[in-house]
Amino acid sequence: MEKIYKDIPDNFNELESYVITNKMEITESLIRSEKCYFYDTCAFRNHMNISNPDAIFEYMKRNSGVVVLTRGIIMEMCSNDGKLWNEHIEYIKKMSEYGIKVIVMFEEDVFDVLKAYCSDVSKINKWLIFAVRCIKSKAGTIEKVLQMNSVLKKEVLLSDTCTDGTLAKKLFKEIRENKTTQDNLGEELIAICTHWLSNIRNVNEYKYIILTDDKKAIPTISKAIKNSEKYQGMKLIAVVTTAKLCALMQQGALLNSLVDVVDILSPRCEEDIIKIYGSEVYELKPSEKSMKISEFATKIINSSITVYS
Repeated sequence: MEKIYKDIPDNFNELESYVITNKMEITESLIRSEKCYFYDTCAFRNHMNISNPDAIFEYMKRNSGVVVLTRGIIMEMCSNDGKLWNEHIEYIKKMSEYGIKVIVMFEEDVFDVLKAYCSDVSKINKWLIFAVRCIKSKAGTIEKVLQMNSVLKKEVLLSDTCTDGTLAKKLFKEIRENKTTQDNLGEELIAICTHWLSNIRNVNEYKYIILTDDKKAIPTISKAIKNSEKYQGMKLIAVVTTAKLCALMQQGALLNSLVDVVDILSPRCEEDIIKIYGSEVYELKPSEKSMKISEFATKIINSSITVYS
């Protein structure tokens, strides 16, 4: 049975007082924030089940961060019956009450953010076109949409110039309407949005942080990271798993015990095993590793492992 996908959940009104949806506020928040944390569905669901996520919130707050939930991710979060779960709403409420801004935005809202930076519509569309071409997979939903819609195909695949200010809205609306089960679309759309946003020149590196525990999505995100760095000349996008986040929080003295690390990692693991890509003290290069959560927690607290993902 096909799941129900809605970019505006039936119970969204329960969430509205805790999130930013106004385009002007979205634009200001994304431009002014030092870090923008884009949640994918998997990481969000893991984090919402942590008994005490305050260390994560404090880490984001110290980095002057804003949390971003795209409509593609919202669709995945409420895919069972068209409604957000109570756990989704409670986690967002906790973030808001901790003082973290939470943005819920349509992917096409990035156009308005870039419009505040660059008045040339054709240039903004060109950045979007390059991002889509970089990220889309040959057998994915985005490719299918472009092949089915001759107008979008011409504007996105067959031309480098488009002066239509509604291109992004038409494109993303069509893509969302064609979402299917297990199509990895949410992560692809995040990758496109961050790649598109990376055209805004920034002083600091790694402004756009994609939080994911879906290892299958990392190659897609990596395409955005590599292409953005190649053309922008600096590293603006990063992918951070919960394991990597634990390492970063420990470096910032936000995790001080094994219990803290185990509490954060337990919701994302089955059979008490975690898989990471990293290197230990005397290793010359990183490799794939599997270990018990308690063992990994010990290595994190003792700073005896470097985590890449």
